[in-house]
Amino acid sequence: MKGQWANKANDIKSEKKELRRVLLDALNALPEAERFASDDRIRRQIYDMPEYMRANSIFIFVGTGWEVDTRPLVEEALAAGKTVCVPRCLPGGVMEACLIRSTGELRQIPPMGLWEPLEGTPVIPPSDIDFAIIPCIACDKYGFRLGRGGGYYDRFLKGGRFVKTAICRTSALQEKLPIEAHDESVNFILTEKGILTPLSSNPSGRGQRIT
Repeated sequence: MKGQWANKANDIKSEKKELRRVLLDALNALPEAERFASDDRIRRQIYDMPEYMRANSIFIFVGTGWEVDTRPLVEEALAAGKTVCVPRCLPGGVMEACLIRSTGELRQIPPMGLWEPLEGTPVIPPSDIDFAIIPCIACDKYGFRLGRGGGYYDRFLKGGRFVKTAICRTSALQEKLPIEAHDESVNFILTEKGILTPLSSNPSGRGQRIT
């Protein structure tokens, strides 16, 4: 029995790895003009979310490469007087939320070129966060994400009661992703076309798109 579960887990990991490769190739191949237009539409969707507008404190990734450019979101939130936290990844799969007061407090970390806060920035507990904007390579209609594979965000999301919103380009939205026991779902999926409320865990559940 243990062998069967181990084989199934390995199959899911392999399926995720291949799906990640295919989707990253497609995301990296998006023409620049199309990517910029997609970024702009997604940012506008966030600005209009009641959950975002009500939030006093937000957690937000800083996009790089194929990801949505979230710097304008960071700058808008700071200008609006919101408390803004960005992720820092530590050894052992641990993620911290670090307070920043300007985008000048960010630095690019090799080898993947991720943007993280400077050393010494204050760490904010998840309990102090109201609203989180989470990256993904893909998301499915049940609210599960396909990330880079490190599990950092899943561990971080598990410890928070904040509103969890994943940013996903429409072209990468999937019907159903392969999932593992540790995978965490989000409350909202935000695309260029609107906000998708995830379906229930029952495949017959109904989702609602808010435009």
